[in-house]
Amino acid sequence: MDPIDLRHLPDDGGAAISELVATTPERPLYVRVGADDAASVSLLSKLGFVEVSRTASAAAGHGRTAEEIVLALPPTLE
Repeated sequence: MDPIDLRHLPDDGGAAISELVATTPERPLYVRVGADDAASVSLLSKLGFVEVSRTASAAAGHGRTAEEIVLALPPTLE
């Protein structure tokens, strides 16, 4: 499964992330978020996501490098 890109969430991204986790049954669930989005990274960590990779690439149209993180929500043992 390709990571779900969370970089373009609406202002209330926390609700969207929580709903995504609740309504997407497959695990591991991968998401991509900008490294500078501390609020989303913090929320994802609280929900059980762990960082699996970090990359820097040219930010199209911004003339700078942007860092993004891919996180995964691993399967739970029940």
